[in-house]
Amino acid sequence: SAVNQAAVTGESIPVDKAEEDSVFAGTINDTGMLEVRVSAAASNTATLTVTAPAGVTLSVYPLSGLRDQARITGVTTIDQLADGSYALIVGNQLKRLSADRLSITPVAGGQTGYADGPAASAQFRNPGGIAHDASGVLYIADTQNHVIRRVAVDGTVSTLAGSAGQNANTDGTGSAARFNEPQGIVLGPDGDLYVADKSNHVIRRVTTAGVVTTYAGNGTAGFVNGAAASAQFRQPTALAAAANGDLIVSDSINHRVRRILRSGNAAGVVSTLAGSGAFTNPGLDGAGASAGIPNPGSLVLQGNTV
Repeated sequence: SAVNQAAVTGESIPVDKAEEDSVFAGTINDTGMLEVRVSAAASNTATLTVTAPAGVTLSVYPLSGLRDQARITGVTTIDQLADGSYALIVGNQLKRLSADRLSITPVAGGQTGYADGPAASAQFRNPGGIAHDASGVLYIADTQNHVIRRVAVDGTVSTLAGSAGQNANTDGTGSAARFNEPQGIVLGPDGDLYVADKSNHVIRRVTTAGVVTTYAGNGTAGFVNGAAASAQFRQPTALAAAANGDLIVSDSINHRVRRILRSGNAAGVVSTLAGSGAFTNPGLDGAGASAGIPNPGSLVLQGNTV
């Protein structure tokens, strides 16, 4: 909870107005866990001060700091940046693991919601994917807000495309575009972003100016290979981009890994790279369609290997 989190981090936390007049105390319960509740006055912020009883030693458990101390419970995706550091999505916060892998620091966000602006006040709602460009700018598939966000090098967050809370399947520019639970995102070699628009069952293309078009899939949940415009996916969740522009897709509910060939500046034929389509034991190895790949998730492409 927010209260317990503040107790171990020493941070100030927002207090619901309904709790303003509540006065609580801190105790050690019979399991040895510290229970702390908030005393709040007319402010919307309470500061917790914890005094250890005799024989009890308290220590701070930081949200960031040394690698072995930092809390990174619930990591959903990770992306290695050009400088060798790693961007992580941890709940509704972006964090960075240093290139030497010795420290973890916050980048932006932390609270559930939707807010653009400076790093400390920005909010996300269950973001599912990260991509980056050569300058260190991050792009986030903010899944439950149904938008694509941009995070500047200084942590400032803005919305690149989509309208928060508005889920639909609409091409357009900026806030006129609509997504439905975008999850995977990758920067292609052409400099455009490609998004696994999970609940629209399509792959979208987003320029860094926020122009959104449908790259592959007809929007009907199903399994069809062939021309990009008539192909069908069922909840695609992750993407990887090859140097030649081909896209590799985790087609999660079809239990397959698909490939979208590049044709000039557009999508070409969609094919199945691997997976039988059956929800089978993940230990079922094999070639191509004989392999079992139930609910494929995150992808990384290294050379010719996924």
